[in-house]
Amino acid sequence: MSNVVVFVRDFELGTRIADVVVAHGKEPVFPMDHGPIDQNLSEDTVLVILDLSDSKYHPLDLIRTIRENYPDLSIVGFLSQIQKRLLTEAREAGCTWVLPRSSFVQNLPTLLEKGGIEPE
Repeated sequence: MSNVVVFVRDFELGTRIADVVVAHGKEPVFPMDHGPIDQNLSEDTVLVILDLSDSKYHPLDLIRTIRENYPDLSIVGFLSQIQKRLLTEAREAGCTWVLPRSSFVQNLPTLLEKGGIEPE
């Protein structure tokens, strides 16, 4: 089964994401807080979801690490509020889509349907 790796610590949002992921026939994977942050990525991973506002994950470094090891994997980053600099840096690091949090939640089903397709 393909999986979606979710780097989100907000419990309520994580639950909403997991529900949508499962409804689309994929398995949500929430990484452990210890060990290499990308240890839960595999060839079965079809999408990574990342809260860019959560510095605990070192989002820009994480995006670069994912890009180095899984260059074709789609990464969706979202921001609680628009931070133009972080948005630009995330795109430069290799984030496939960068969205405001409200738009991300609304568009998650579409993003899951696109899977590994690059944005237009």
